[in-house]
Amino acid sequence: LPSLCCSQAVVCSTRQDACGVSSSLHSFLVNPTEEFFSSWRWKVYDRHSHTQKALLAAMDAACDDITAESCRGWIRHSRRYFPRCIDGADI
Repeated sequence: LPSLCCSQAVVCSTRQDACGVSSSLHSFLVNPTEEFFSSWRWKVYDRHSHTQKALLAAMDAACDDITAESCRGWIRHSRRYFPRCIDGADI
């Protein structure tokens, strides 16, 4: 699957694509953006920001806590599900 990108896998899980892969399922498992957002949200939450200014600062700082290695890990994790997604499996 080296030519299949993450966005194509998400499309595969939600509608029929040009290759004829079809499934009515949507799964966060094939969407590393969902994993990034979840991680980032908890990092913001852990900063206990109670004002708008503090919240904006916490949101900015939380971005620095997300490493490139974490992003690569989420992509590797989602790629494990691509074959099942393409086969129309319930994931």
